[in-house]
Amino acid sequence: MLPLRNAIVELLKKEKVVTDDELIQKLQPKYPDITTKKLFNELLDLEILGLVRVYEIGKGRKRIELMSGSSEVIGEFDF
Repeated sequence: MLPLRNAIVELLKKEKVVTDDELIQKLQPKYPDITTKKLFNELLDLEILGLVRVYEIGKGRKRIELMSGSSEVIGEFDF
């Protein structure tokens, strides 16, 4: 199984933009123990690395998008 951070990037390659709720929903089948806290920690790391951008879009909701040129992640993931 791919590390969670790689799975997030792979999913964003396909979807381009998702909300945090959509991201958890799509990751849950392969990562049943995912929590909001785990997701946000991974997103913070990915944002620091310059791979994703996270925007606040309302009360606790986030919009996540892949930064252009951020496709150098190892592995493939099927959703």
